[in-house]
Amino acid sequence: MKFLPYEHLKIITTLTSEDVLRRFNNAIEPYRLFRLFGAGTKPYQGSVEGSHFEVSRITGYTNGFLPVITGDVQSEINGCSIHITMRPSIPVTLFMIIWLGGVALAFLSILYYAFISPLTGSHTTDPSPLLIPVGMFGLGYALFLGGFKFASIPSKKFFQKLFEARDVEEIGIANSFEKAG
Repeated sequence: MKFLPYEHLKIITTLTSEDVLRRFNNAIEPYRLFRLFGAGTKPYQGSVEGSHFEVSRITGYTNGFLPVITGDVQSEINGCSIHITMRPSIPVTLFMIIWLGGVALAFLSILYYAFISPLTGSHTTDPSPLLIPVGMFGLGYALFLGGFKFASIPSKKFFQKLFEARDVEEIGIANSFEKAG
């Protein structure tokens, strides 16, 4: 999904599901609330339960846009497939909804005062103040989407290499409609 901070991948590999889960367990460590001085001994933190996993990348810095990565490993005839979903964390998503929603409300109120209120004769029509909320909405959206997409790139590359990907399919809204039709 190019215009949403959300990624859904299907990685196909010739490795067995047991090999994939073993490699995955070797690449993650348990969640820790605070990490002092350094990133950690492994590149990811999280948990694996059966064939389901939930992880996030460990960095030596704070990045609110790091994706929360969940997925499942499914056995196939010639190996297995790994379905991976990457999304922003809940607190970041809630903050951005409040930010973008507040800016949208500001836009609507300015729109009202610029175009509806002159009909009553109380104000003059000046659309230039509309540029402020439009710019703030665009900046907030670009920051949210760009920050997430940029932070998801290392994880995509890591999983493709870790699982010796034979094929990677990005699944999105457009792909879902193509398969249904």
